[in-house]
Amino acid sequence: MRERWRTKSNGILLNIVPIVFDPLFSRLFKADELFANPDGTEFSVKKIFVQKGDGTTVEFFNYTEGLRKKFPGYELDKNNVIYNVSDKEINLDDHWKLLLTDFNEKLYNEKIADDSFGRTQAKFLSKGLSDAISYTSYPRSGNTMLRKYLENITGIATGSDQIMKFTLNVSLQYQGFKGESVVQDRTWINKTHYPWRTVLDIPYSS
Repeated sequence: MRERWRTKSNGILLNIVPIVFDPLFSRLFKADELFANPDGTEFSVKKIFVQKGDGTTVEFFNYTEGLRKKFPGYELDKNNVIYNVSDKEINLDDHWKLLLTDFNEKLYNEKIADDSFGRTQAKFLSKGLSDAISYTSYPRSGNTMLRKYLENITGIATGSDQIMKFTLNVSLQYQGFKGESVVQDRTWINKTHYPWRTVLDIPYSS
């Protein structure tokens, strides 16, 4: 059945529909015309509250509400890329020295208290980064899982060369990756699928 779907006219539909429908769906979400649950896996055309079996209630947010709730101190630019407004930023040189320092409970507690390790949320770097790391992988190889590990370990937001046009990348941003479509000096480790090119990515020369 799958092969029959991929043949003749159905094959054309299979290639065209995602390219046409997906950006439209993404645009409606970014325009706050749709609502999503906190992890961006369920959508609604209106604001709803879903009662779960364990008694908890899940609230659906529009795109702007959801991002502001996830990323306090950050806003969206005209290209739907997140930028810092009032959150702390990390100096990579100082941060790296701290990560390599022998454990000191007093120092550790001080840094946790003032959120220097990105405990509440992964943070962008302060200006002046000269060297970045290109994290290159094949699509669907587990790169998102490793990105989350890297953010949890370092406290630094990871970047990505994917444009904010398709639902996959908008969903990743909505799920907590504030560095989607950021490959500037705000991030240290940047995801790319280059040289395996997709219609989702932006030019990336680092």
